[in-house]
Amino acid sequence: MKRSLSVLIALLAFGAIAAGPAAAKPPKPVKFLATFSGERHIAWNEPRWETADRQCDAKNWEYGEGEETWQVQSRSVKVLAVGGGASPLLKFGTWSEREPSATFGLEAAGHLKRRSDIFRGKAPGLCGGEYVVDPPAKTDCGERLPKHLVVPAFDGRKLAVEVLDAPDNEAPGFSSCTIFAPKEVRSPDSWGRHTGVLDRKVKDRNLFGRAKTLTFHFRDTWDGEQPAGNGLGHIAKEATVEWTLTLTRVK
Repeated sequence: MKRSLSVLIALLAFGAIAAGPAAAKPPKPVKFLATFSGERHIAWNEPRWETADRQCDAKNWEYGEGEETWQVQSRSVKVLAVGGGASPLLKFGTWSEREPSATFGLEAAGHLKRRSDIFRGKAPGLCGGEYVVDPPAKTDCGERLPKHLVVPAFDGRKLAVEVLDAPDNEAPGFSSCTIFAPKEVRSPDSWGRHTGVLDRKVKDRNLFGRAKTLTFHFRDTWDGEQPAGNGLGHIAKEATVEWTLTLTRVK
């Protein structure tokens, strides 16, 4: 009897220990107002080059440059962090636990401006000839006003951000406006995914701490080169991406 009682007490104690962490209540949902501001800038330059003399043939030449500035700005958006831990569930556009998330990211306005100038022609060869400048190619460069969704993914003190076209975006992309970007910018038509960090002054490990304001920031610059004109020239290119996402706690 004593042995059975001892075993029962031990099992109950073990069950209490095992159930302790699982039974711990998750933190209460936290309300925030979120704002996002970011910019990507790309610039490229192709110094003038020309083909070598080949008997009487004319020599082809080319040079050019271009750049792009892409700004993204959101208004103040309601965000509800639910669950707890380093990677909480986020609801956008509402502070209600019952209402569905209005979107899967922060609604933001974009301003995209791209320029691309490439000049080509022919120079006299060994037998002379005329200097010819080809007519400029038709492009669709210019300005766009796209609509975006900024999609954040939190992991403790780190935050990965993607900038995507919103479902109701009607701004067309560029189909004939050449841009050259470093390999770190995976696609000229997409920001890609970049991970920022929480301001060092904030000691919280995640969104469920006590800080009134959480500011995540990212900035990086890349450069590179690629051949141009069948290897006769080169194109220098660089890009900078910078963004800030701020969460302000609301009672």
